[in-house]
Amino acid sequence: EEMRRLLPDVLERLDQGGIETSCHATTGEGDATREAALAVERGYDIIIAAGGDGTLNEVVNGMAGKSHLPPLGVFPLGTTNDFARAMGIPRRWEDYCDLVIENKTRPIDIGKVNGRHFINIAGGGKLTELTYEVPSRLKTLIGQLAYYMKGIEKMASLSPTKLIIDAEG
Repeated sequence: EEMRRLLPDVLERLDQGGIETSCHATTGEGDATREAALAVERGYDIIIAAGGDGTLNEVVNGMAGKSHLPPLGVFPLGTTNDFARAMGIPRRWEDYCDLVIENKTRPIDIGKVNGRHFINIAGGGKLTELTYEVPSRLKTLIGQLAYYMKGIEKMASLSPTKLIIDAEG
């Protein structure tokens, strides 16, 4: 909803900065992954994920493993935006557009677990369930607090899990 409102201004600012753009509005799960893979195949110079950490994860999985990897931009529009906050990406759309126009990039590591790629955090079990169980309406109403409330609710059912990590080196 927020991106729909901002999109004309964002596109105009990027155009004024010399960046020709193409947009795709996601419609469901897996859509961002497919579109990111297609953008890489078409040789786009940059791919920008506009959304939250879930959208970003889908885009990363669409891009990962390809031979030509353009820079990945992150336009933080989600509830928590953990990755964007960790990277110091500005919330103001004007400031973000300036970063893209100035081609400000930095390398990041990418991880892979059970065939899925990640760049910020890999979670499983109750943590993964929690992110899907928080209602969108509650996130809109109270933001990040919605995750804490759902987490407290799930604490009673937590149990230890055995984990084996096998890493090269």
